[in-house]
Amino acid sequence: MKISEKIHQILIRKLFFFSLFIIFFDQLTKFLVLHNLDVFEQIKVTSFLNIVLVFNTGAAFSIFSDGYHWQRYMLITVSLIVILFLVHLLIKTPKENRLNEFAIYLIIAGAIGNLIDRIRIGMVTDFIDFHIGNYHWPAFNIADSAISIGAITLIFFEIKNYLSTKKLQE
Repeated sequence: MKISEKIHQILIRKLFFFSLFIIFFDQLTKFLVLHNLDVFEQIKVTSFLNIVLVFNTGAAFSIFSDGYHWQRYMLITVSLIVILFLVHLLIKTPKENRLNEFAIYLIIAGAIGNLIDRIRIGMVTDFIDFHIGNYHWPAFNIADSAISIGAITLIFFEIKNYLSTKKLQE
């Protein structure tokens, strides 16, 4: 086995354990909020940040949260398909593309964190409430943050790779 392959395997293990930490931290923070706050109860942290217990039965920004029970099973199924697709993508990602691996691990960890909620309680626990004055960004959680950071990182580097390839072709 080459040294570069050993280094890559070590990195993969570190990313795997980092993902487990994200899932654990997501579930721990949700547990603490669930057991210490009532629904819609707020704790002011700063002038722009509250901790508030809310539930999301839908997807991002409460899409599909129309109150019907079908969306729970649809979102669980979609989450499982996305996770499996991302694992496949991770396997196919070139070893040199470490930031893409990091981004994919973040998205997988976030998807698993929210999937655990959907399976366990039928909805996702959100609690981070950023606001400016009376304008509040939709509440979110650690898993949502991991998904967002991973997706932004993946998109950024895919655009960068595309532009680099295009420049080389000219």
